[in-house]
This record gives sequence, C-alpha cells and structure tokens, in this order.
Amino acid sequence: MIKKSTDDRSPIKILWITLLLSGSYWILEALIHTIFFPSNYQSHQLGQTTFLTRFLYEFLHPDSHEFYMHLLIPILMLGFGAYLYWLIRQQLSKQEHSALSDELTDLPNRKPLVDRIESTLKLSRRKFQPFALFHINPARMTEVNNTLGHDTGDKLIQLISERLQSTLRTSDTIARLESDEFILLLPETGLEDIDTIVEKIKAAFEAPFALANSTIGVELAIGIAVYPQHGEETNALLQHASTAMHLAKNNKQIMQVYSEQQDSANTENLTLFQELRHAIMHDELMLTYQPKININTSAVVGLEALVRWQHPTKGLISPQDFVPIVEHTGLVHQMTEWVINESMRQSHIWQQQKLPINISINLSASNLLNKKLPGFLLQATARHKISPQDITLELTESMIMKNPIESLETLKQLNKQNFTISIDDYGTGYSSLAYLQNLPAHELKIGKPFSSNLLENTKDEQIVRSVIELAHSLNMKVVAEGVETKEILERLKKLGCDIAQGHYFSKPMPAEKCTEWLRQRFNASSK
Repeated sequence: MIKKSTDDRSPIKILWITLLLSGSYWILEALIHTIFFPSNYQSHQLGQTTFLTRFLYEFLHPDSHEFYMHLLIPILMLGFGAYLYWLIRQQLSKQEHSALSDELTDLPNRKPLVDRIESTLKLSRRKFQPFALFHINPARMTEVNNTLGHDTGDKLIQLISERLQSTLRTSDTIARLESDEFILLLPETGLEDIDTIVEKIKAAFEAPFALANSTIGVELAIGIAVYPQHGEETNALLQHASTAMHLAKNNKQIMQVYSEQQDSANTENLTLFQELRHAIMHDELMLTYQPKININTSAVVGLEALVRWQHPTKGLISPQDFVPIVEHTGLVHQMTEWVINESMRQSHIWQQQKLPINISINLSASNLLNKKLPGFLLQATARHKISPQDITLELTESMIMKNPIESLETLKQLNKQNFTISIDDYGTGYSSLAYLQNLPAHELKIGKPFSSNLLENTKDEQIVRSVIELAHSLNMKVVAEGVETKEILERLKKLGCDIAQGHYFSKPMPAEKCTEWLRQRFNASSK
C-alpha cells in the first residue's frame, strides 16, 4: 500500500556510479601498466603506483612477499562497502516509512491513504463496484489529555487504533489523519452494508479502556460517504465523509451517512459567512448590554456586552445562528477585535456622561491561544482612554479546558494587566478543583439551566450552593445568569449569591436605551 519514492534512491545511485567510474579507471590503469610495462614495477617503484596496480603486479608475480597481505585488504574494503550500503538503505527505508506513516500508531497517513483511494477508485470504475469511506472521530480526547495527561491520551489513541483494526478485513485500509481522526477505506462496500459494519464497530467499543488506574469509555462519531452515490472523486468523498462526521458529532449520534441536504446547509453557511465578514467590515453588527445587579444592595455593578447582527434582508439574526460560524472560521479574531473596540468606545462615552460602569466582554477559545491578545487589549484601553479595571473578560470553563496550559498562561498575563477574569458556565466543563485554584479568576458565573430550576429541582439547588461556597472559599464572587423571577432572586440571596443577571432586571438593551436605564438607576441610588 505504501509506495516508496524513487527520488529517495538517488543518493544510492550516485554512490554506486561514483564507485564504478573510479573502479573502472583503477582497473584499466593497473592492467595496462602491469601487462605492458612490467619493468616499471620493480620494488623500488611500487610506492609510486596505485594500490590496485601493485596488487595486480604482485598477483602476476606471486614471488612477491606482499601478495597475501594485499589480498586481505580488498576483501575487508568490500565488506565495509557492503555494510555502508546496508546502513544507507536502512536509513532511507526509515525516512520513507516515517514520511508515509503516523509516528504514534504506525498507521498510514494522508498521502498513502489518498494513493490507495485513487487505486480503489480506478478498480471500482472498471468493475462497477461501490466502496465506502468512514471518517471516525473518538469523543472525549481533550478531556482525557487535560485530566489524565497526554501520555495517557497517546496510549488511548493507540488502543483505539488497535480496536478499529480488529474490525477490518484484510482488504480494508485504516489511516490516521489528525490527532484524533481516523479514515477507513472499505472496498466493495455499499449502502446496504453500512449498518452491519457500524454495529461491528460499536460492539468493539462497548468495553471501556483501562488506563492510568481509570476506566475510559469512548464514544465514536462516524461520517460515511459511499462511491458513487456521494461522489466520484477522492477529494469529494473525503470531504463528504468529513461533513457527515461533524454532523454526527454535533447531533451526538454514532453514525451519519452523507446527504445532499448537508451540502445545502453548508452552502447556506458559506453564504452567511461571506455576509458576516461584510457586516464586520462595514459596522453592520451591534452590541446590546444586559445589567449585572448586586443582589444585596440592588446596585448596578456591570453590563455584559452581547453582539447582535442586524441583517439587511433577514432582520435580526440570533447569535446561535452565526456565532458557531464565527468560531469555526478565521472571523473569530476579527469579530472579537470589533467587540472589544466597540465596548471600550462605549465605556469611554459613559464615563464622560458620569455613568462609570464595568463592561464584560466574551472571549472564545481561539482568542486565548492568540499570544497577541494581552497586548491588543492593553493598547485598546489606552486608545479609548479607559482602565483595564473597567473591563471584565468572560470565558467559559469548557473553552479554557480545551487548551488548559496555554489558557492559564494567557489568563495570568491578563490578570497582571488588571483585567477582571470571569469564568462562565462553571460546572459544565471538566476542570478539576486544583486547576480552578490556580486560575487567576475573580468571579464564577452560574448558567441559566442551574439558576432557573432552583425552585423545582433540589439537585440544582445543591449544585448552586456548592459552587457559591467553593467560589467564596477562593475569594471569588458569584454571578447567577437567567434570573427571571423574584422568587429565584430571593432563593439566590439566601444561598449567598453575590450578583444576578437576567430578564427580571432587564433584557439586553442597545447602547442608547441602556444609557437612559443607567441614568434612572444612578439617579435613584443617589437620592
């Protein structure tokens, strides 16, 4: 399956051509001088000739006492040359194998996989046979790496590879593309065979893996594309299998077969992406602001900036529809920069109007990996003439845990610059207490699913109480989102929650309306 590159043999060819040319010259010189000019090879003249010439002379004149000694030397040289050739071939073989295989699992990588698909495609066209591509993504790999370590994560990938291989026929191919993505190439496999194969894979993964004194269950997301129904070219089939896998993953299904409807959805998303990029560049986005209220004093302690998109033809588009597109494209940094600048510009305006207020800005996981973020934020505060203490940066727990080490370093820098750090949706991720203790965070936010069910669900109340006690023990304030009734507010107050946010106080408001709302609140508190 793995084709060796002929280009890698060029050093061997050059070596042997050089040796042959040099050897031919030595042999020709030795024959001419030894046969036709033997008188030149008296003992006192031998030191001025080549080794091979002296050897042939002594061979034709066996009375020379040096003959047997010189006989041993070329044998040793030939042996050394053969050994050197073997070493070079071994090194080239390793390089060829490394270039065509995954180091961790020793499976083929993308290049040999594509070659194999091309071969299968040609054969299937001739014989009118179908074949299938399975794009497989194991879930929870980020969680395993973050909680049990990358060595355990690597071992788990190896075990997953072995289990997948155990389900295959000898004619099938398995390759590893990304850190946690595999491709199965299954010749002579049609749509009618898919259910049987998926059930076989499911059965192989029913038993959990025993690693690092833990049992780890692995769920798979499998995207499937079949030739010729879902494509007649390699790239199209690979792309369609990937599209189906991501749909299965988003819908928390084990398997999804590609369909043209998915392509329609992708086309719509592409159109939306292009329009969104235009909106960012031409200030068609807007920010709304939702107040954060001190539960004990009823004072306004901050505003959360929430981005909205007023589409010229589709009207107001929900963030749920466009934020996922932003997070999976290069637009995330452009949108974040726009939100930061607009929030700080508005903060400066309110300060000039004697309405000083802290503004919370939401960041994404990819923002945390941007090493330029701390510098950009500091420059933005200087440009808009506000202080870093006027800004709170909100990040969800799950975002931080995607890259915990890099995230922690970025957060430490932001903390040194005096930005307030808020951890949103705490309790929905996988961070440990030890990790939380090391986070330079100032507040924890409890999501709406927990706070809105306080009155009906005793378990949710216990969770909220535990989070509040934990945060206070770490000198953090607690913000409850989704507060919509007075009863929920009172219950949160009894539990010791510090700050509340929700429709009970106000829905998110545009800047102009928020300005009037703030004036009323500030005037009321000053009386």
